[in-house]
Amino acid sequence: MTTESGRETRPVPVAWQPLQGLMRSPAVGTLSGFVAGLIAGGVGSRIAMRIVAITAGDADQGAITDAEATVGEITAGGTTFLIFLGGMAGALGGLLYLAVRRWLADAGRWRGLVFSALLLAIYGSSIIDGDNPDFDEFGSPGLNIAMFASLFIIFGLLVAPLFERIERGLPRPSLRPSGLGSLAAHGFGLLLVLPALTSVGFLAQQEALLLLLLYPLLAMPLASLALGRANGGFERLSDLRGRPLLLASALALLAAPVIVGVALDANAIADIYGADV
Repeated sequence: MTTESGRETRPVPVAWQPLQGLMRSPAVGTLSGFVAGLIAGGVGSRIAMRIVAITAGDADQGAITDAEATVGEITAGGTTFLIFLGGMAGALGGLLYLAVRRWLADAGRWRGLVFSALLLAIYGSSIIDGDNPDFDEFGSPGLNIAMFASLFIIFGLLVAPLFERIERGLPRPSLRPSGLGSLAAHGFGLLLVLPALTSVGFLAQQEALLLLLLYPLLAMPLASLALGRANGGFERLSDLRGRPLLLASALALLAAPVIVGVALDANAIADIYGADV
């Protein structure tokens, strides 16, 4: 096999081709999520915490938060930890986007916003923690809730276009010298899978949240395969319009974690405001 320049190249070994596919999708998901998480979860949370410190007033400067941080004090170590944690949580978010991507395909250019809304509805209580007294003690509870809720929106708006851009722009991994850079990028993406999954335990402060984090990673890909077999293909929800029962089943699968997540969010907000649900 020769290229346009006349240089001879070797075809990709047949045994290597399935491995290329297995590497690509998770790697693209974690890479896009990692970058989006660094910005939204890392930098975004640091900005939000700074605003909390400013609105807390002089009386609360120097107070110790629930996370044992000092109000009004910015440290290199604390900032580095937040950015690292944001990246790891973002890598997990990238895997979540990969799991539900085809379910959001009908949203077109708005799929990032739809994904943001799903993230906030399902996982809002992982950050907006009703047991964390800081939301009520420092600054305005309403402003604090809004700022940390916005991190989900920013992440979703970033991860969707990043995923598409990385998937289009990143060459497939190759054992050839010219493809080693792409191979390294895919390898780094795959290395992020383990810490991303490890962050599930950190984010899941309740058993219900643990189930909600695992649900899309396991149930949605399996459901996609089952729906594809039953329908003769499944790339988006609109593919099921001619099969009302399958469409209803798919919508129920998508709605179930939203209902549970919204209930947890409402309970967390009520706890912050000192109400009982």
